[in-house]
Amino acid sequence: MAQDVTPSESLAVEVSRPLQAPATVESRADRARRGAYRYRFAAIYFALAALVGGAVGASIVLISRDAPPPTKWSSFEPDGSSVARIRQIADHVARGYRDGSRQLVFADGSRPVFNVPGQAGSSPSEIDVSTIAVLADTSKGQAEEGDYDTYDADSAVSYKLCGGGANCSIAGGTPSTGRLQLLRREALELSLYTFKYVKGVDSVVVFLPPPPPTADGQQQSSGALFLRRKQVEDELHVPLGRTLSPQPPPIGGMSTLESALVDRLTRSNLYAFNHQPFADGSLYLILSPSTGS
Repeated sequence: MAQDVTPSESLAVEVSRPLQAPATVESRADRARRGAYRYRFAAIYFALAALVGGAVGASIVLISRDAPPPTKWSSFEPDGSSVARIRQIADHVARGYRDGSRQLVFADGSRPVFNVPGQAGSSPSEIDVSTIAVLADTSKGQAEEGDYDTYDADSAVSYKLCGGGANCSIAGGTPSTGRLQLLRREALELSLYTFKYVKGVDSVVVFLPPPPPTADGQQQSSGALFLRRKQVEDELHVPLGRTLSPQPPPIGGMSTLESALVDRLTRSNLYAFNHQPFADGSLYLILSPSTGS
């Protein structure tokens, strides 16, 4: 049987239920105002980002403008093929070395070759050198007689300095220690330019002009400077002007500092030379330690 519920009981039930806050209704004006704030914040953010980006870009441009350009190794730089570069180096360097008003020597560059004199008036011929053999220096007791090192002539360049006199000796002037030192400086400069600007070169040999013939007409032999790339690696990583003064000095006019540097890099690399053919048809350039100054 159904039970009757009195009005007072019904009211008690209604009171016991939790009260709920009425839903808040956002007006159209409030939504528009909130959207305007959001767009305004985004615009300010992007404006600041653009400003910072522009400042960074301007700083990079200013820094790049203020940074000094990289220092060139030398003011002269040959171009073209390896053969063309070697010839340009020979001409450029030789023109700078003078004895008064005349050029001291002329330079001719090529791969290592041996000039065979012609017979019965025929023209001389050239034979390519296949190997450079450097005999050990036994004067200090640190090497055995007959020891030698070999180097592939295909990765070598040779220069011949000729003074215009008999057998390429220097015509005119007076032989002296100062003149020989200047020739060693020229050989060093030729080598540095070659290592720097001719690819694939590991060694350079420079044949120096011989002394003039003796009073009785006897020809005297010349010497050769032989340098390997690793021996002058430090000089190839600094501008040439820090190693050698831009203008070659006159005979006997080398500064004390430069004189010491030239001696350090060249004196121990002077050799007497000759050529020796082998049974297989190859030709060796034999370099023997020299005691010349």
